[in-house]
Amino acid sequence: MSNEYYADVGDAVVAVAGEDGKVHLRQMVNPWSLGAMSGSFWGLLIGLLFLNPLLGLVTGAAAGAVAGALSDFGIRDDFMKDVARTLSPGKAALFMMARNVTRTA
Repeated sequence: MSNEYYADVGDAVVAVAGEDGKVHLRQMVNPWSLGAMSGSFWGLLIGLLFLNPLLGLVTGAAAGAVAGALSDFGIRDDFMKDVARTLSPGKAALFMMARNVTRTA
């Protein structure tokens, strides 16, 4: 849908009910990886100011990854887990949050 410009997808998650009864969420974008990229950029810039760009890069990436892992954006995880608990084992549900949707006739 996003490739054909029918919808601007903000977040998409596949919730899978495991055989053991646990619910696993597979997100379209990992928040920790986005945080690590952003943190490494800012850490590199700050490290250049203090003449130690490698230390700034590593520190910024680590801080960004932790901040990204602790943040939650898009569809709430507890809502998805509650809905996915109704699935039988081995089944999955798709959650998608669209910013803009184009209607076709």
